[in-house]
Amino acid sequence: MRHALIALVVVVLGITTAASGARSLSQRQIAFWDRVADCEEHGAWWQGGRTFVGGLGIWAGNWWAWAPHVGVRTPASSTRRIDQMRVAQWGYENVGARWGCFAVTGYPIIE
Repeated sequence: MRHALIALVVVVLGITTAASGARSLSQRQIAFWDRVADCEEHGAWWQGGRTFVGGLGIWAGNWWAWAPHVGVRTPASSTRRIDQMRVAQWGYENVGARWGCFAVTGYPIIE
């Protein structure tokens, strides 16, 4: 019985960790991605479309490839601002994604 309880706790912790995805963002990272959003999509976090989506103007194919890595399963246009930022940060840190507005905002902060 004790082993079953331990196994259940491990499974639940694993699911919780996977669902939360990447670590949370610092206030500096949030401020950075807000600047990118202002530059890319003028702060329109609900931005939909077939090519570039969400407030950060992520290419739709990248959105669907990166989002699951941080536990996001919804279209960018209906995803919370902070989760769009987490997806973008994951893309930058793990696949070296770049935005045109980096010329204006500088590069993301890795903490």
